[in-house]
Order: sequence, then C-alpha cells, then structure tokens
Amino acid sequence: MSKELSDLTLDDSFSSNSNDLLNEFYIPCLEKSTFYQRAAGYFNSGLIALAPLAFADFLERGGKIQLICSPKLNLGDFNSISEGRTLIDVGREKAHQDILEISKSDNLGFALSKSLSSLIASKILELKILLPTNKQGLFHDKLGIFSDGKNFVSFIGSANETAAAWLHEINHENFEVFRSWSNEADARRIRRHRTDFEILWSAPRGWKFATEQEVKDIVFSISEPEEPNVSLKRIKDILKSRTKTTASPVHVVKVLQDHQSVALNNWYQIGSKGIVSFATGGGKTLTAISAIRDWKQKNKPTLVLVPSTLLHKQWQFELRQEIPDVQIISFGAGNRLRGSESIIKEASENSNSVILSTYSTAGKPNFLGSLSKNENLLIIGDEVHTAGRKSFKEFLETDFKGPRMGLSATAERYGDAEGTKRIFDFFGNVLEPIFTIPDAIKAGRLVPYSYEFITVSLDNEELRKWEELSKKISRLIAIGGKQKSMSDSVKRLLIERAKIIKKCKAKDFIPNRIIQQNYVDGDRWLVYCSDQNQMSSVKEILSKTKFRILDFHQNMVGGKDETLEIFSREGGIMLAIKCLDEGVDIPQINKAIILASSSNPREYIQRRGRVLRKTENKYEAKIWDILVTKQDGKLISVSEAIRALEFAKTSTSMVSGILLEQLIKGSNMEEALVQIETEIEDED
Repeated sequence: MSKELSDLTLDDSFSSNSNDLLNEFYIPCLEKSTFYQRAAGYFNSGLIALAPLAFADFLERGGKIQLICSPKLNLGDFNSISEGRTLIDVGREKAHQDILEISKSDNLGFALSKSLSSLIASKILELKILLPTNKQGLFHDKLGIFSDGKNFVSFIGSANETAAAWLHEINHENFEVFRSWSNEADARRIRRHRTDFEILWSAPRGWKFATEQEVKDIVFSISEPEEPNVSLKRIKDILKSRTKTTASPVHVVKVLQDHQSVALNNWYQIGSKGIVSFATGGGKTLTAISAIRDWKQKNKPTLVLVPSTLLHKQWQFELRQEIPDVQIISFGAGNRLRGSESIIKEASENSNSVILSTYSTAGKPNFLGSLSKNENLLIIGDEVHTAGRKSFKEFLETDFKGPRMGLSATAERYGDAEGTKRIFDFFGNVLEPIFTIPDAIKAGRLVPYSYEFITVSLDNEELRKWEELSKKISRLIAIGGKQKSMSDSVKRLLIERAKIIKKCKAKDFIPNRIIQQNYVDGDRWLVYCSDQNQMSSVKEILSKTKFRILDFHQNMVGGKDETLEIFSREGGIMLAIKCLDEGVDIPQINKAIILASSSNPREYIQRRGRVLRKTENKYEAKIWDILVTKQDGKLISVSEAIRALEFAKTSTSMVSGILLEQLIKGSNMEEALVQIETEIEDED
C-alpha cells in the first residue's frame, strides 16, 4: 500500500454533521504521514485511544509529532491568583491537574497517561505547553499539518486535539482542508500555515512556554514512561476487552406536523409539482425528505439542489438522520464533477440514490447532459429562488419528465420577473398552506419578539445626492412611458440611490447607544451592516466599550467557522454583512440591529428569522430597526417603510406599530416618486 498523502481523496472541508472526522480524515492522514505538527487549544491523550493501530504504524515508520497546547483555564483560575502566585504558576498547576484527572479516571485513563509519558520520553512527541502571562484569555489557534516528507495536508477549524473533538457523537466540529498537490492556491496556503506554525513554535506574543524539563516533570510525576509500543498495546487490549455486541439503535422517523402533511398531500394531488413556502421554523427540509423517502421506497432516484457548501453539508446530515440507509452521491461543495458523468447517468436512471449537488455544479453542461430526463428522477430545489439566476436557465428549460419540489420562504426573485417565471414554470406554483413567521411563533417553533425603530436623517451632501438621483430616475421613467419592464439604467440608479440610505453616516453611532442601554451578560447581538466601510466605522466606535466585538463577512481574515463557534459559545456582538443571511444557524442570537437591508422581502425575512430561532432558555428576542428620514423628519424610503410595517405588525410591540403608522402617514408616502425601490436580485 502506498504511503503518500497524495493518494488520499480528501474533501475541501469536513464537518461532524456529515463526516466521520476520525475515520474519514484523521486516521487516513496519520497512516500516510511521518510528521505531524499541531497547534490546538486543548489536548489530552484520549485521541490515542481512538486510533492505537494507526499510532503504532506511525511509530514504526519513525513518525514524529510537534504539539502546542494550553491548559484549560477558567474564570475561577484567574480569580485564584494572589500575591506571589502568577498566571504562569496557575497554568502549570492546571496542566498537571488535567493530566492527573485522565490518569485517575479508570484503567484506560491510566494507560493513556502512560502513553503520553512514553511518547514524550522517546522524543516521538515534542509537547509544548503554553502558559499565559496576562489575562488575555484562551489560546484558540487550531492548526494541523500532516507530512509524508514530500506532500503536505493542512487543516484549520474548530477541532481541538481531544477525543471529544473527533467523535461526532460528542462535539460539533468543522474545518477546512488544503492539499499541497491539489493546486497552487492550496500549496501557497500550506506554505503560510507552515510558517505560522514555526512562529507559534517560538511562543506567540502574550504567552510563555513551560520549559522542556517542566513538561517532563508534570507528565512523568503522574506516569513513568515505558516503551511506546507497550503503552499502545495496553490501550488496544483494554479497548478490546470493553467491546461488547450491542443492538442497533432503533431509528425513529419524525412525524410531520399538520401544515407539513397538508402541503405534502397537496403536492401529490396536483401531480407532484409545487413549491413549499414555509418560513424559518416551518420544516421545509423535513417535508421534502418525506417525499424523498416515499420515492426511494419505489426504488427511484432523487436530485437535491442547494445553493451553498453549508447547506450541502446540512442536507447530508438531515438525510442520514431521517433515512439511515440512504446512499448519497455528492457533487459541488468540494466534490469533483470531472470524470463522473457515467456515475450521474447511472444514478439518475437505475437507482434509489440521492444525488446532492450545488446549483452551480448542476448547471454545468456535462452534469446536465448526464442526467436522466425520464419520469423516474425526483428533483428537489432548496432555497429555490436561487434557481432563477441566469446561469441556471438552461437547466430550468430542460424537458425533465419527473416530479419536482421547490423549497423557499419567498420563491420570488425580487426585481427579476423573468427569473421568477422560470422558477414557477419548472417547479410549479406555491402549495397551500403557506407557513409564515407569525404561524411559526404561534406554533412555538420561533420565539416572540419586540420591535423598536429609531430614525436618523441624511446630512446635506447625502440629501443632495438623493434628490439628484431621484430627478434622473423620474426623467428615465417618463421617457420609458408604459413599458412594463424596468430599464437597466433605472435599475442601476435605484441601486445607487438605495446605497445612500444604507450607508447614511448617522447610522454608525446608533448601535453603541442601543447596546450600552440594553446589553445583558450572556447576550448574543447581531448587527447587520451595509458594507465593509460601515462595519469598520461601527466597530471602531464599539471597540471603546467592554464588549467582545466580532465581525463576519466574505473577505474576513481568519476562520469563519471559528468565529461562529466563539460567538455561539461565548456571546458578544457580531457585526455582519450579507453573507450571514442564508444557512447559518446560531439560535442563541437574541438581539439584533438592522442598520442596512434591501427591500427584498426574502432578505429581511431571513434576517428576522435568524434572530427568532428557538433554543433552551430563550423565550423572546428584540429587534431594533434604523430608518432614514429627510431633515424635516419625514421618511424618505418607501421600501424601508414596508419592511418596518412588516416587522412591527408581527411583533409584541403595539406602541411601535402605532407610532410607525403615524410616521408613515405624516411622511405622505403615497406621493413617493417611485413605489418600488429594490436591490436587483444578486447573481452569485
């Protein structure tokens, strides 16, 4: 068997939602490596218990490990510091305590601490323990690099070097993977990762390493070293003795709720075509999976289309949860298409498999050309508004004979009548019943929320630009006469004018005021910004406060998954641009400020739903909406008024609704120059 990493077929990313992290990634890489470098937040030797044979083989090949980690310090540890006792002292004691707890837990724990001691004594493992020199918090870096001496695999994400991190039954983890032989971009990223590790190996700023002798004193005082192979054999024997035959768990199929059952029955009755229109919490995915399960029982295949890598992984997880024996054939989201045309053809003709693909991959000629067009293929389109993009036009105009189902809270493409028509022509009309956000709140699937709006006014320069663009738009509309479609010139000017509202400078100071007055320990705030400039301005103002500030956007430096993990676990304030809208699930979010949002109903419905998701000990949410006025206090944007009314009428805030209606009436909105202000549907 070849011992080169380049023989492995590795995805671009792994998630415990859809992957067996240990057996699909960690062990295969370890089996083909001779050098492993790892910077992890925490470490215990439990991982060795999960892969004793792989570690034994690694040792026989002369493998070496460099590991950087830190002890688990909590608030109590920081508070225990007294005169003459430093954080470094506390860190040493905590590291000793962590390993001692492993050793005393049971016979396996004892064997694990022995193996750790033996690997260090034999110089197979170089362990560096980071000790903080001030209260800057935890060491969060999580970088790993495998090498076979020629090829490299690096990974960066949420997983620590513990058993819990690599078992999907315990923690939720995900990380991105880079391969030196894959392409120049990956090779360049790996070179940077290797440099980053070398810098860390010299101790990052604000930290100090325990000395090599201190590490040995800590570990050897708990367990004396022995031959590493002896330690690994002991672990293997203990695990073997603990192995028992257990009955397979009974799979329980989730029962559809009334609105889901009715929608599915209506879909069948009108020829298995239609769009399920459920808001957040309505269970669109479960409804579609029920249709897939029925279709699979007839030994017929399904094609599921999704817009993003995140939703690709979520669908894998949901399918395996609800249909345990499902065979998923994946394309897009890091899964190669080239050379797989025969697989697509066979799977779409003669199997009961589920083909899972992104829209961008499914729209490619070699994918579309390989699909069976007969009546046996069920097509499911998640977030089906995505299908209306121009690049997917050929797919929707193909004469498929089989059933199809679309899923979206708002299937219409705002400002794109042609794309919307293609969607409905292919997938069919919206099915009854429609399940709205008020329905989800009433059913207990989402939490109720309070709503408050705050007005800010344009400055002189912003107002001048607004009025100038309004005159140009008015002239072009007059020239166009009775044309039904909006000209490209008008669309461009409308977008440019809408940006003046979104980027109104007076908005930047509002989040600080709201948060200072309403922040409670344990909160998770979401602040939606228009662009990078607005985000930077808001962040600079908030940085002077005591609160943890995180940002999330398309061009951010650092790991997105790591940022979301910290925010979900520890709370604080997240500043976000549009990329947080679709597919990200952090139900702990309980407060939000809408600094910027287009008039696209799908966007502001998604943003509201993001805040209303239900979780343990969350009983309500709060939303603040920032509306822009002229200097006389009258609202300037019809689309903002429409959004605000939608938010107010489904909230618990009766007074805000009354005040908003008065403001709209006083602003003479019916006399607005243009009744529809929109961001034209984005092409991804």
